[in-house]
Amino acid sequence: MVSLLGRVVPPPREIQLRTLVTFILRLWVDPQSEGHALIGGEGPVWEGQVECVADGARAHVRSVEDLARFIAAQTITSHGALNDQKER
Repeated sequence: MVSLLGRVVPPPREIQLRTLVTFILRLWVDPQSEGHALIGGEGPVWEGQVECVADGARAHVRSVEDLARFIAAQTITSHGALNDQKER
């Protein structure tokens, strides 16, 4: 640890910076159909594709849960890949 103007600053390895992970979401909405909406289960039926810009991974999504699972998996993967690059 280094003291800088009375503040303790941890060595660079201990500093965790935020990582930006960018996604593209494409949705196809069928306003004629009722049933599975984004929120609340009412409204038009939709489906889509989500893409992680960093590695090009894509997934077909039909629910908010599908979308959340993909984003969670990609952020874990992206964060791990960035840490591996920093250690080399």
